[in-house]
Amino acid sequence: MPKTSILSPSVNRDSKEAELTGLVLLVLIVISLIVWGQNYIKNITNEAFSIKLSLIYNLVVYGSFAFSTPFLLRFARKFPLSKDRLHYLFHFGFSILMVGLHMVCCNLLLFSINLSSVPILDRFVTKYLTNVVHIHLLSYWAIVLIATYYFKERKERVEAPEKLLRRFEIRENGRLFYIDFANVLWVEALDHYQKVHTPTGYHLISQTMKGLEVKLPTEVFGRAHRSYFINKEHIQSIYKKSRGSKGTFVMLSDGTELKLGESYKSSFTSH
Repeated sequence: MPKTSILSPSVNRDSKEAELTGLVLLVLIVISLIVWGQNYIKNITNEAFSIKLSLIYNLVVYGSFAFSTPFLLRFARKFPLSKDRLHYLFHFGFSILMVGLHMVCCNLLLFSINLSSVPILDRFVTKYLTNVVHIHLLSYWAIVLIATYYFKERKERVEAPEKLLRRFEIRENGRLFYIDFANVLWVEALDHYQKVHTPTGYHLISQTMKGLEVKLPTEVFGRAHRSYFINKEHIQSIYKKSRGSKGTFVMLSDGTELKLGESYKSSFTSH
C-alpha cells in the first residue's frame, strides 16, 4: 500500500515554486556558459574581445530571466492555460511585452559595460529580433506551461476526494491477502508503518496516520489517540479511572484496554 503524504497547500506550493525557480536558474546559467564558450571560440583571435565582460554579460542576460520565475509561477496560477482562449491571448501578448523589455534592458547593459559600440536600437533590431528573441519566448512559455500543468495537477489532487478503504491490504513474505474491517480490533502507529491488530495477532502495512485518517470510514474506525485508531464495533465499554493511570479508557472485545485521548472523545460519544 503506497505511503500518503499530506502537506499544507501553502507549504507545498512555496517549496515547489522555490524548487522550480532554482532549477530554471541552474539551467539558464548552464546555457549562459555554453553561449559564452561559443563566443569565446568565435573571437579567440579578436584582441578586442573581453573574456570577463562577455562572461558577465551572458550570465546576466540568461540568468536574469530566472529571477522572474516566481512572478511567472504566480501569474500562471492566476491565469492558467486552459480551454479559455483569452488566457492564451493574454499570455501571448504579455510574453512579447516582457521579452521585449528584457531584451532592451540587456542591450542597455551591453552598451553600459562597453561590450559593444553598436547603437542600442540598431543592435536590438539587427541581432535580438532575429537571433535571440526565440530563446526568451521559449523560456517564458516553458515556465508558464510547467506552472500551469503543475498547479492543475495539484488542484485536481486536492479537490479529488480520497478513496475510502474497504479492507486492509496485507503484503507479507511475498504473499498478498486482505483483512476485512470486522476482523480488525485496532490500528497502532509504528514509525512509518501501522500495526493492524486482529484477534489472532497483528500485521504491518506501509501507511501513515494522516493517510489512514482520510481513508478509513469514520462509521467503522475512530481515532482514539495520536497513535492509534479503534474499531467502534469492537468496543465493549468506555470508563474512567480515578486511580493509577487516570483518564478515560476503552475496553475492546478481546480484553485489550486502551486509553482514550482527551481530544478524541467526541468520536466515541455514541458508545
